[in-house]
Amino acid sequence: AFSYIKMNDFTKAVEYLELMYKLKPDSPFVLKTLSTTYLFQIKNREKGMEWLRKWADTDTKDYEPYKWIGFIYISEKPPKKEQAIEALTKCLQRMEANGVDKCKEIDVITWMAQALSFYDTLDKDEEALKWVNRGLQCAPNNETLKNLKENLDL
Repeated sequence: AFSYIKMNDFTKAVEYLELMYKLKPDSPFVLKTLSTTYLFQIKNREKGMEWLRKWADTDTKDYEPYKWIGFIYISEKPPKKEQAIEALTKCLQRMEANGVDKCKEIDVITWMAQALSFYDTLDKDEEALKWVNRGLQCAPNNETLKNLKENLDL
């Protein structure tokens, strides 16, 4: 499977990865590789999401599946803000449970702030601003967070 990935033959790669999954359905590595290959190489969000959910259900400690689920929801047109917030909250809970510094995943903080800001209500904007400020503590030069702060401060 990995030789096919190196040769950019992603269709063949997922064929073999799915065979690997049948042999070892509890392998986080296989699930991660399947989900990211479908998402980022084949550009199939539906299949990518299917494998992300299997990864999240199988590896109950890893926060990454929920990070990418949140990303998918936040990047939908229009964004699926409720689902994004739910996934990103699970991601953050798993990060905390594993002692992972939130600053390690500035994208998660940024996406949470963006998802909350999409509601365009005072209470959600205040919550979004709290996430923006947390993010700026980690990455003071993050342009996305700085722009979001300007928009929320209006």
